[in-house]
Amino acid sequence: MNNPGLGISLPGSPLLVRYLLRRWWRMSLAFALVFVAVLMLLYAAEVMGDIAGGEIPVSMLGWQLLLHLPEVLTTVLPLAMVMAVLLTRQQMQRDREWAMLTVAGLRPQQLRNGLGRFMLGGFLLLLLIGAWLDPAAKSMQAKLYQRAANSAEFWGILPGRFNTLPDQGGVIYAEEMNRYGDAVNVFLRLQDEVGTQILSAARGRFRMQADGDRYVTLEQGRRSYEDQDGTLQLLDFALAEVRLPVPQQIAMDANPRSWGWLRLWRNLDAAAQAEMQRRMAHALMLPVLLVWLYGMVRSDRRRGGQGETRAGGRDLLMMALIFVLYMNTINLFTVWIDSGKLPVWPGFWWLHGLLLLAGWAWQQVRWPQRWRKPHLGQAV
Repeated sequence: MNNPGLGISLPGSPLLVRYLLRRWWRMSLAFALVFVAVLMLLYAAEVMGDIAGGEIPVSMLGWQLLLHLPEVLTTVLPLAMVMAVLLTRQQMQRDREWAMLTVAGLRPQQLRNGLGRFMLGGFLLLLLIGAWLDPAAKSMQAKLYQRAANSAEFWGILPGRFNTLPDQGGVIYAEEMNRYGDAVNVFLRLQDEVGTQILSAARGRFRMQADGDRYVTLEQGRRSYEDQDGTLQLLDFALAEVRLPVPQQIAMDANPRSWGWLRLWRNLDAAAQAEMQRRMAHALMLPVLLVWLYGMVRSDRRRGGQGETRAGGRDLLMMALIFVLYMNTINLFTVWIDSGKLPVWPGFWWLHGLLLLAGWAWQQVRWPQRWRKPHLGQAV
């Protein structure tokens, strides 16, 4: 656009909006990488604990981290995007670049449109990840467990050592065990609600069914246990099948988080409906945060340099607190719907409307009408 008062040619508003979009996306990527790195390190520590407990094989570590990435992205992307907008504003104000955008032709309406386009891109990206990428990753995770089910590594059994079963289920020993789950000189001490039983056998075969249940078939062995009056009983057997404790990670197909959208829509139980609302909540979070965000990116012309810096720090802290409360409330309500403490309808759809209304009301209080009229040189 041309500004005759200045006698120079200035770029048009569409170019300025595209410039802001590029800066916002670059900053969002930087924030997302930092948040993802932190959460993935925490998750890696959790996975290492499962490996130490014999619940998953060590070869699954890389796949576990990779397939957990879509879930992490849906968690951190909304926060990364809003933090990117606020931090970019602070950087541009520090360099006197923010005020120059107004002089160059950027107006509040163009800023609103740019923020809307930015958040719409994030909204669609979150829908894509939640509807396809994350369920596909969970489904692949279940298939990898099935593929590794007959390996000695999967069972967490080191031949020649006593190995602890998950969930304090007992102890297992095999003198030798091959990659297909065939073992010799097997010893089992199982602990359940009935009591303790000890089994030993010359040969054993470990296997896992499609539903995730794990069994060991013993041949030519002996079983010892206490009956109801406390008498020790010994029983020789030619063939026996024993069900072993199952780690929670195995039974993944029954987890609605691995289901696609169509399967969730067709299933009316509480777990499926809770998962559907949880996925939608991550995407709906962005337009809600946008209302709060627009009230923050407008600069009050009554404040100076240090005032703007302090206000920017308060805005970052406030947005982080809103996000944490928002996300934790969504996770809590998801658990409540799944457990029946909260009805499936209306579920927590109302939460987004409530926070949207609160953001609009806060914006009206923060920006009285007399401060909303833009003028030349006022930062939008």
